[in-house]
Amino acid sequence: MPTLTEISELARPYAETRAELADKICALEQELMDVRRRRLPEIRRALAKAQTRRDRLVTAIELSPGLFEKPRTQVFHGIRCGFQKARGLLSWDSEESVIKLIRRHFPDQAATLIRTTEKPVRAALQQLPAADLKKLGVQVVDTGDEIVARPMDGELDKLVDRLLQATEALDQPERAEG
Repeated sequence: MPTLTEISELARPYAETRAELADKICALEQELMDVRRRRLPEIRRALAKAQTRRDRLVTAIELSPGLFEKPRTQVFHGIRCGFQKARGLLSWDSEESVIKLIRRHFPDQAATLIRTTEKPVRAALQQLPAADLKKLGVQVVDTGDEIVARPMDGELDKLVDRLLQATEALDQPERAEG
């Protein structure tokens, strides 16, 4: 059976190795921050250019609704273009009235459809059919067509968003210095 001294002697190299690992991770993080800081201006320029070109595309689609009657969307070079039905926003005149009507018409779903703060739960109500929403005094508004101009793969957009979020912290010291 090992003694406390032997266990202490075994713990020392483990602790030293963990400290070395932490140093290597810190060095990697610093290198990544340096690369981000170096590459960020060109990424922001490319992002601005992409936004300008997307705006032009949206304007062209907006001016040509007849081209997107059937089918309503088409894919060009990996970009879906056209019109799609908007999801719509739920609205109601009185939260209390909607709550009372939920309790009357859907008592078994009240816990899901009503927040404990006694407010209707929009996400849950959006799952109900229009006829049920009407019973509750809820109107679905803004359901007209909306323009679609988005890449088929959103991975690049997600990557750019993550990168910009990670680099916001880098910008803060620069702004404070300048």
